[in-house]
Amino acid sequence: MTINYWSLRVTEFVVRSNILLITAVVLLSLATGVLAGGQPHTGLYLLLLAAACSFEYFLHHYLKFILSGNRNAPEKFSWLLHNLKAVRVIILLSGAVTVITFLLVSRTVMLIVLLTGFFTLLYSLPARGEGSVFSLRRIPLLKTFATALIWTVITVFVPFADAGFVETTGLSLIFFTRFLLLFSVALMFDLRDVAEDRSAGILTIPGLAGRRLTLVLVSVLLLGFMGASCLLPVAMPDRLLPALAAAAPLLMLIFIPRLWADDLILALVLDGSLVVYGLGVLLG
Repeated sequence: MTINYWSLRVTEFVVRSNILLITAVVLLSLATGVLAGGQPHTGLYLLLLAAACSFEYFLHHYLKFILSGNRNAPEKFSWLLHNLKAVRVIILLSGAVTVITFLLVSRTVMLIVLLTGFFTLLYSLPARGEGSVFSLRRIPLLKTFATALIWTVITVFVPFADAGFVETTGLSLIFFTRFLLLFSVALMFDLRDVAEDRSAGILTIPGLAGRRLTLVLVSVLLLGFMGASCLLPVAMPDRLLPALAAAAPLLMLIFIPRLWADDLILALVLDGSLVVYGLGVLLG
């Protein structure tokens, strides 16, 4: 076995197992307290968010596999086919942990998670095609905005709600800054998936604007993200360095087109930028 073979297998595992996404939701939630000028707030809500993230993503991809008319396509479902039993166990365990921890958190956290979960359900189901008559997927250009908004709400509002803080002077700025980063990442994911979305009848921003305008929009959003980060109520190095560290790999994707050739590397960079940002804030 060559080094390239093992690096490919490790990369595939990290991306397909959603480890980066689960890590990102935890780190971004912890980073919220630091960006507010305090300390990272830990609690049972972190387990709830991690379990809910794992449950939603694994269940969504599993349902896409079940409902697909081309289930034997190795390029799309290869990893899931080779780990089908493990995926089913993860769905059951993460679902159980989500329910249990949901019942143990505060009512405010319950309400936020319930509303975002319901919004996600309206968009995600059914897992294939344009969606039912009640599906938010039918609304043009909503996909990117909805993804970024849900992630922003759960990683900003939930930590504050769990800590018992109702108001803070920096909350709106933290929310705005986080949304700019997540919207940039979501746009790049939708740019990658533009052909699949178009075939499913889903009109996204990249599907309407095209590749060039989408990348220009991402560049503007990243500049806004770095600018807004400078206004956060923490020391300047702690504001700017994590923002630069998160924006750098995204800017590489803009200026180095060949990085888009490999879906695994692309997902690794996009998800990794969120992990880098959250970790950078905590270490700063």
